[in-house]
Amino acid sequence: MDRPTSWNLRPILLASEAAFRLGGALVDPAAHEVVIGDHRERLQPQVMKVLVALHRRMGTVVSRDQLVDWCWDGRIVGEDVVNRCVSLLRRLAERSGGFTIETVPKAGYRLADQSARPRGRRWAEIGVVLSVAGMAAAALLLPGERNERSKPPLPAIALGEFESAPGDPFVHNLARETRNALAHMLSDSGVPVRKVTSQRDPQKGVDFVLYGDVRRLPGTIEVTLRLEQARDRSLLLSKQFTAPVASAESLPERVGASFASSLTWPGALMVLDRRHPPSREITSALLKQLFLDQKEGGPLRGYEIARQVAPKAPDSPSAQLFLAFGAGFVLDELPREQRLAALVRGRLAAERALQLAPDFGDAHIPWCMLHSPYLLIECEKRLRLGMTADANAPFVTLFLSKLLADVGRNDESLALARLSLANDRYQTPKLARLSHALELAGQTREAERLFLDATRWWPDEQVPYFSRAAGILERGDFVALDRFVSTVKNREFIDPGFAKTLANALHSGDRRRVREICHGRVANLEPAMCLIGLARVGETDSAFAIALRTYPSLAARTPAEQDRIWLEHRRAPPLSILSSPAAAPLRRDRRFLALAEGVGLARYWRTGNLPDFCRAPAEPVCAVWRR
Repeated sequence: MDRPTSWNLRPILLASEAAFRLGGALVDPAAHEVVIGDHRERLQPQVMKVLVALHRRMGTVVSRDQLVDWCWDGRIVGEDVVNRCVSLLRRLAERSGGFTIETVPKAGYRLADQSARPRGRRWAEIGVVLSVAGMAAAALLLPGERNERSKPPLPAIALGEFESAPGDPFVHNLARETRNALAHMLSDSGVPVRKVTSQRDPQKGVDFVLYGDVRRLPGTIEVTLRLEQARDRSLLLSKQFTAPVASAESLPERVGASFASSLTWPGALMVLDRRHPPSREITSALLKQLFLDQKEGGPLRGYEIARQVAPKAPDSPSAQLFLAFGAGFVLDELPREQRLAALVRGRLAAERALQLAPDFGDAHIPWCMLHSPYLLIECEKRLRLGMTADANAPFVTLFLSKLLADVGRNDESLALARLSLANDRYQTPKLARLSHALELAGQTREAERLFLDATRWWPDEQVPYFSRAAGILERGDFVALDRFVSTVKNREFIDPGFAKTLANALHSGDRRRVREICHGRVANLEPAMCLIGLARVGETDSAFAIALRTYPSLAARTPAEQDRIWLEHRRAPPLSILSSPAAAPLRRDRRFLALAEGVGLARYWRTGNLPDFCRAPAEPVCAVWRR
């Protein structure tokens, strides 16, 4: 049973907390950021809340119970969760200097600011604080953004003990660490978690029961998780994770990140579905769809599951949205003759979902996934409508960030990418999107940290590698791109030999060599690399030959023709390549106007929403869209 909350304490809402100076660090709770010198780093929401709680009572002792009341709304959390937050803050104190966190035995913790700031610096510090606070306020005033009070509750989970074979201390410790990682990462993602000693005891006030076991197999460690519906103890999902014994220490965080990221979106949908609860079989099928990996069929298998489930649950927003998103994700994978049927099926499901849940922000996303990217204007309107309806929906902010990157509004895109990740830090696409935006902005240290998190939690995913490489490319730094490709373990997205050879040819300005290297390149990011590289050395004819082949015109006279063209050309690189700083030499050629017209960028820019490269000093091409 949950401990009563101390009513004399005010719960911490990060969005409404003012920035403050602490030792050598500038702390911005609303942005979940700490600035140390010229370095900016992000804290997990619960860690930031603990720091704010200690700062409120600077110099006095704050008990564990008070921290739980302030930072976890009185939910029961293990001592290890509080200990981990304090440990992370102590590491921050070591990096920044000027403050310490003392442990007062049997009492709690005390924050001490040891910095002695000269008076002459006071106004400069106030200016920095006001500047950061202003940026946080601007983020809060983005269309439709609301503070944490409006965030809908996610389904609660009872987390049982994890079993392990007796007599194997290593496996026993892994079982304990896996349970702790799940508790921390689920709580960090806003999922209410209650640790229980026996998963078989009746559970009140929770929606699901999660438990599992860890065992040693020949050469590997296997973790099995089981998720049950609390009301009838029916099994909804069973999922296994494996790793070689030598790297098994990474399993707890991998398991925690997988569940934390995979439950936030369906969790929000389940809140909606309480008006029309689907059957256990349907709920189980939808959860299984989320946890499918490539070995189990990936998006194609997930789409087939959604196709079977959606007709059986016409009044379930979850079932309809799963089908709408599923159709959008598999259009690339389907044979051409099957794409139109999937498109129609997905659009019908998207319309039904929007009817059922107009106030759920993510219900506005599938329209963009199921229409040509030529319709950038219409897509942005729908995404902003989704943010106005529900800015705390899991993914609408992410999709808007991606669209703004495509049209070259990179500063806004970066702000939205930060906002998207702030309360959902284990999502692979969100980590990748922010890493991409940071690399483009030249904030490589922070991008590196996010990339390392993503690849530690999701070692088999390609998205973090591709996104970070794209960000470096769009910045135009071929040397850094070569270095990145040559040092990462996962090299499927770019041939490291190609990256090095191209970087060397560009460095020496060898136009003929660049042409030779780029001849016939058609895979992954390589055409985009050649497009940028050829334009840089003045080989504009060759660059536009690649551009017209890579970015075919999507303009059409009728919606049906537009669908046909788009469905036939599904594998174009991101439009952000054309809008990036690295593409500036390409934009100096008049042929760029026709290229931008064909992909929808010119149509978008003519509305007055000009890209960052049209700010002062504006590139000459901008005069065309200002008319």
